Amino acid sequence: MQSKESIGKLLGLLGLILTLGGILGGFLVGWRAELLGLPILNLGLGIIGLGIWVVSVLIPALTSSEGDVLRNLKASSSVSAYLVAVVASVAIVNVIVANFDVDWDVTLEQVHSLSSETENTVKELKERLDIILLKVNPNDPNLKAFQRLMEKLTRLNNLVSVTTVDPEARPDLVKQYNLTRGDVGLLTLEKASGKRDVKLQELSEVAFLGALKKLLLDRSVKIFITQGHGEPDLEGFGPEGVSKFIKALKDEGFVYNAFNPLTQDKVPSEAGAVLILSPSVPFQERVENMFKDYLKKGGRLLIASNPLEPSKGSLNRILSVVGIQIRDDIVIDPPNMVQGGLGLFVNNFGFHPVASGFDKSKALIIFNTSSLDIENKSAVLEEGGVTVAPTKILSSSERSWGEVSLRASQSQEMLEVKYDQGVDFAGPLTLVAGLDYTFGVKKEDFFSNETRVVVFGGLSPFLNGLFDLGFNSSFIIKAINWLLAFDVETGIRPKSLKKISDPIPNQVLMKYLTIMLFLPQFILVLGFTIDWFRRKS
Repeated sequence: MQSKESIGKLLGLLGLILTLGGILGGFLVGWRAELLGLPILNLGLGIIGLGIWVVSVLIPALTSSEGDVLRNLKASSSVSAYLVAVVASVAIVNVIVANFDVDWDVTLEQVHSLSSETENTVKELKERLDIILLKVNPNDPNLKAFQRLMEKLTRLNNLVSVTTVDPEARPDLVKQYNLTRGDVGLLTLEKASGKRDVKLQELSEVAFLGALKKLLLDRSVKIFITQGHGEPDLEGFGPEGVSKFIKALKDEGFVYNAFNPLTQDKVPSEAGAVLILSPSVPFQERVENMFKDYLKKGGRLLIASNPLEPSKGSLNRILSVVGIQIRDDIVIDPPNMVQGGLGLFVNNFGFHPVASGFDKSKALIIFNTSSLDIENKSAVLEEGGVTVAPTKILSSSERSWGEVSLRASQSQEMLEVKYDQGVDFAGPLTLVAGLDYTFGVKKEDFFSNETRVVVFGGLSPFLNGLFDLGFNSSFIIKAINWLLAFDVETGIRPKSLKKISDPIPNQVLMKYLTIMLFLPQFILVLGFTIDWFRRKS
């Protein structure tokens, strides 16, 4: 009788554990029929164990004499002690796990994990790397998640450090590194030749690894900027100059070269990218063909137009090989006009790497911009190659339009114009577009195996008068970094969590259940069983 009662107590305890595990497992899998095998098995075995306990222990205890009842209730208190032990064990395991560098990323996109390339690059570092994150918004979940991701790097290499600072409390840091509104972090690397630094405009692994790759380069990347055709003064400090933009390029570690295409037969081989900033004089046909050939050989080109310049036709002939055309209009966007209608407040970003990290709260301020025609356009830059379409990066609102009758001398009349159906271009309108084309085989005379193009319908964000306004500078520098492939040479694509409404894949749920529920449960059941046999031997 005593042996039967003892076995009943053991099976009751195990039944309780299995029943709770089955119920919890069912809730975790959302009671999906295809995943209920283990939870139902737990429930079935648990109910059987509890049933045996009721028959062999509870009922006899309730039907025994008063003395036996007290003795049985006292004995059954050991079950409560066991349950307390179970809860305490779970708590202790959680405390132990929390103090070890062990975690599991059960998201399908692995958003909380580092790529192998990031890990390998950091492991191979021989110089000290300081990662400084700016606490622009202390409650930003992206900052906290990115901080945890960066802290993993310190476990890969003790030369890496991560600190988070409040820029308002460290004005010396802001001044020393010329940090601007759009900067969210800073990397500094102690090289033998001296300390090098680069700023982060986005809290993502893509942006981090791109910045680190830039720091590790043994040479500076050269950016060639066309001159000799009425372009803005590169060193001009007035509102129509671009000296602030040039300084930002230097701060990013780039070297710029003034480049007159009339004196060249081809784009110099050392050019990392070429910038054409709204020339007022059209290019000669020979120069246009030179840039077309450049794009067909893995060139990197950024063009910023100006609705008021006559060179638009020349630029469009160059861009014809990539399927982007600059329209002969000026964009009017009544809901987003600033300063009497002369400027636009633009925050409609497309699905493109340059636009990642930007949202409605991070607007650009643009004056006098044309729209871009990318609809039903495509590019094939090699024989037998794939067809690639341009991508919208920045656009106006649905209530905007491209006014074709407005010219520079009429800019003060912007508030008086109205949309003419069938004449003007209806919004939303593309203001910035990009295209990247990867070649099947890179030839000897190619600059790279990938052509990249960014086109701005207006020059104004580059000018000193607007460069520091809104998020103009951050957006432009990010476009330059993308143009030079500092984001995808790393082989990483931006990762984001799927919507909560999307079902979690079955294999992910089973992995989670096995690691976090059924494995610990199995260990507990096995432990209690071994302990019972040990006590009875």
